[in-house]
Amino acid sequence: MTGLVRRWTEDDLPAVREVLRRSWESAYASFIPLEDLRSYLDEHYSLDGLRRLTADPDVTGFVGVVGDRVVAMMRLKNDRDESRTYVSSIYVLPEQQGNGWGRRLMRVAAKQANIAGRTELWLGVMTQNILALAWYRNHGFIAVREEPFTMGRTAVAHLIGRLPVSSFLAASTSGHPPEAQR
Repeated sequence: MTGLVRRWTEDDLPAVREVLRRSWESAYASFIPLEDLRSYLDEHYSLDGLRRLTADPDVTGFVGVVGDRVVAMMRLKNDRDESRTYVSSIYVLPEQQGNGWGRRLMRVAAKQANIAGRTELWLGVMTQNILALAWYRNHGFIAVREEPFTMGRTAVAHLIGRLPVSSFLAASTSGHPPEAQR
């Protein structure tokens, strides 16, 4: 697969928002009304909201790029109080799914967690997002609790859990080209 993973810039934020919108509509519209998805996007991921995230020293955003087109995004949160690295968001455009972007982004997340001295990545996944949940479980995801996640007026079950960093670091030595990072 061509393309690279790099830190996002302010210029990427409209494309990041579009990746969120399109991937949410593809993955969640069967169980969350579009009106709720769109209101949540506007409330939490406006361009100003994304700029605030970019300015947060504990948040790091990455994009997967093919040519000059953003096709995937990931947001990491360094939680100093819990000594954890959270994959707060990871999304891939529907037409790019199955092309290895999730694995590449998670490899970057694992490297960032490893640099911070952590052996696990933490994340949440909606139980009705069956494909994502299966993918995480295939990579060693262990759910430790279930919480509601609310988008607009709709609440869905959301599993919070951890993945071993080693399941993605080992992949980076398997002959796959390393991701570029800036």
